[in-house]
Amino acid sequence: MPYAEGVLRRRLREILPVALEPLGIIIITLGPVVALTTLSWIVDDRLQSSWAAGWGQAVRLWLLAFGVPIDIGPDALAVQGLSEGYSLTIAPLGLLALALWRTWVSARRSSDAEPLWAAWAIFVTVTALLSLLLGLSASDGTASVSVAASVWHPVIWLGCVFVAGSLASTAAATSERATVVGWVAALGHQLSARIPLGLLRAAWRAIGMTAALLLTAASIMVTVSLLFNWMAVVAVYDNLHAGWVGVITLTGLQLLYLPNLLVFAAAWLGGAGFALGTGSLISPFVTQVAPLPSIPLLAALPQGAGWQSVFVVVAVAAALGGAWYGFGQLATDVIAGPKGWGVCALLALVQAAGTGLLLLVVGALASGALGPGRLQDVGVAPARTLITAALVFVAGFALLIWQRLRPGATASVTSR
Repeated sequence: MPYAEGVLRRRLREILPVALEPLGIIIITLGPVVALTTLSWIVDDRLQSSWAAGWGQAVRLWLLAFGVPIDIGPDALAVQGLSEGYSLTIAPLGLLALALWRTWVSARRSSDAEPLWAAWAIFVTVTALLSLLLGLSASDGTASVSVAASVWHPVIWLGCVFVAGSLASTAAATSERATVVGWVAALGHQLSARIPLGLLRAAWRAIGMTAALLLTAASIMVTVSLLFNWMAVVAVYDNLHAGWVGVITLTGLQLLYLPNLLVFAAAWLGGAGFALGTGSLISPFVTQVAPLPSIPLLAALPQGAGWQSVFVVVAVAAALGGAWYGFGQLATDVIAGPKGWGVCALLALVQAAGTGLLLLVVGALASGALGPGRLQDVGVAPARTLITAALVFVAGFALLIWQRLRPGATASVTSR
């Protein structure tokens, strides 16, 4: 009995600290937003209204990061002729990324807890309780959120990352981890029995490198565009007359949405483009936009079309780089012979489908409703991701054919 009690106490000491992890995640991610709304309440509002209004705004933004829609009442905006409310659904991916990263760190820190399933249960339970409290305090007279969605959205996002992080950590060698890893390994063996494992690895490398190069190019594009349009961005700030607190708050909010802008830039480079309102399209081939809201970052949007269509070369270069990195070391006997053309087409199709699927998923996460009326449609149109997939397919297929036909190609082991 003393030994059993000692084991129980040791496990409780390992598991109970997990209950504090969700609170730490919320403080790190929600705290800066609350600080900004509090600063605005002190400086701009001069303590005239209730602090609860700023708290509600901060909590709604935090919940929005996890995909919880915000229902805005018609009294929220002093817009003439606005008689109906609308939903705000476009998530600040920067805030979501910060929350998921902190959850991953917490999972690896808690991965030595035993039993691991108890740590998962405690984390999910505490996350659900805290999310419930936040959801209950988020609604006011101008905006509201669904309490149920406020609970299960954060639980799904944070819970899945916490479980994955704890399983990925090498600090824990529990039976749960061994079971899951064994199941994944068995699935990999089943797939490799039907498809050469070297081809699966090559396809994964090609898709990952293509996406990484495209995102890197998008980051460079956004940076250069901001530098070239810096005065236009400053002019929007000046026209807002927001004061120094308003400038800090608006800049912080735009930083939270910067990953969304990077996704839009990647879609633009890939030819798919993106919309900033119903009926609008911003792409290298055509630019059709209506008057935009006074958001400083929007002043750096690409203007016009014409010569800008040459930027699709960036997507082609990313696809070539991905195909070379993933498929460049494949044995030539894999794509040799009468079936080689079909194998080349299949590999290029896998690379294109994977890249298109990634753009489709991140595009859906980055898109949503930004305001009333036509601003309910902002982001990447799913059907237009086929343009990017087609460019990747052509580039990947061309490189594989070149590898198949180039002089001096040597065969190597097919099981890479």
